[in-house]
Amino acid sequence: EVFIVMSILANSLLIGAEVQYAADYPDDHTEVFINMNIAFTMLFLVELLARTWVDGLRCFWHSKDWAWNMCDLIIVMASLAEMLTTAWASGNTTPTIMRVFRIARVGKALRIQRLIRFISALRTLVYSIFVTMRSLVWALILLLMIMYIFGIVIAQFSVEHLHHGPDAHNPRLMKFWGSLWASMLTLFQSVTGGISWYEVTDPLQEVSGMLVGVFIMYIFLITFAVFNVITGIFCHSAIETAVRDPDLAAQAELQNRKLYIQRVKKLFHDVDEDGSGVISLQDLESGVKDENVRAYFAALDLDLSDAWTIFKLIAGKSDVIDQDTFVQGCLRLRGSARRQDCIATLTEMEALLRRFSSFAKVTTQKLESLGAPGGLVRPQTREISRVSQWSQSMDSATV
Repeated sequence: EVFIVMSILANSLLIGAEVQYAADYPDDHTEVFINMNIAFTMLFLVELLARTWVDGLRCFWHSKDWAWNMCDLIIVMASLAEMLTTAWASGNTTPTIMRVFRIARVGKALRIQRLIRFISALRTLVYSIFVTMRSLVWALILLLMIMYIFGIVIAQFSVEHLHHGPDAHNPRLMKFWGSLWASMLTLFQSVTGGISWYEVTDPLQEVSGMLVGVFIMYIFLITFAVFNVITGIFCHSAIETAVRDPDLAAQAELQNRKLYIQRVKKLFHDVDEDGSGVISLQDLESGVKDENVRAYFAALDLDLSDAWTIFKLIAGKSDVIDQDTFVQGCLRLRGSARRQDCIATLTEMEALLRRFSSFAKVTTQKLESLGAPGGLVRPQTREISRVSQWSQSMDSATV
């Protein structure tokens, strides 16, 4: 994948260099770019065929990445069409042939989007944009409604002034506010940086100062209310998308785990003051006395209230802890108990209680079969029976 990403990046740079070279030297038709494009097209074709062969045709079309596979197929087909059209049009210069040639060359630019598939950051952004498209549509509808209302108010007074006012031939008023659609376009350009406020408010002052106030109210509403709300909605949708997407969540978990391991290794070296490569209970206890080490343990979500317990949980029966064991132990002990850990503990307790209950029953039967005289055996059997009943009740309660 790294090789393919580098190839796509190199091909993207080649496309830009080819366009710039054609702009600088329009009469120089070098074959270097043509040959390099053919090489990249063959490389992408081989990569697509190899991926189809490895994954299988059914998996290629029905996997979770089927949309990306479809994009890759379209891009490769467009590149092949551009290559064949280039070879076909090399000896023809008619306008129709050259028009087809230019259209086919557009497919070359589609190769650049393949970078999105292999770079997780770009894929996250693109995925978030597609998810927020629904919110974008409603945001545009809201903006159109607001511009429609304010456009009607301003255009109505402006048109009346143009028809019956003393300055009936004001070209700037006619240009910016002479109709409903011109008013809506002016309002849109005013909040998107397409036009200066002075240019559009100057002719409104000739009509009425109230219209200037209406325009300022519109700018205030859109800039400080609508745009901020839309931005918040988009950010919320993008964050929810990143959280719900399993691929993005898995990548984030891997990155967090890698960063956590690096911090744990640094902590291990801080505790291992003598540089022996292992830490003992004395090393851990002396490290706990350091406020910086305790703060570092707390930042890693590890509780050091009992150093001896922490050491035994990580080291087991050993007297020292090496770096790998320390890392694995910290990964197990960080944070609070997970649901999976609780269920595993309950399952082990159930198995232990079942084994103890069976042992109690067998022991009771054996003692009763001995037929010991007097009350020597009966109290013991009664005690074991009570333990057996208690274990069975605990077993049923656990279930």
